[in-house]
Amino acid sequence: MTLKIHRSFKEPTSIRIKKRNGKYSVSFCYEDGLDESDLLSQKDHLKYLKKSSRKDLEDQTIGIDLGVKIPAYAGDNMFDFSKEQIVLCNLK
Repeated sequence: MTLKIHRSFKEPTSIRIKKRNGKYSVSFCYEDGLDESDLLSQKDHLKYLKKSSRKDLEDQTIGIDLGVKIPAYAGDNMFDFSKEQIVLCNLK
């Protein structure tokens, strides 16, 4: 398995290796130092969201559709394969 490093990183606290559709992926997990006691509980977060209007909630959310030919659509935005990815797909 090859590793493409996009930026510098620290030693992870855990590593997850997954195999999906015959391809492997690796996830690195890090301790972020965030004090989770400062976060809202799920119940309190739901209470907070219930105070918002439908319009406010719709303005803050976006649906993402995954595709085969075009990888993803998010609202009015389309996220296509890069030229390099298209070339690699055509080589297979």
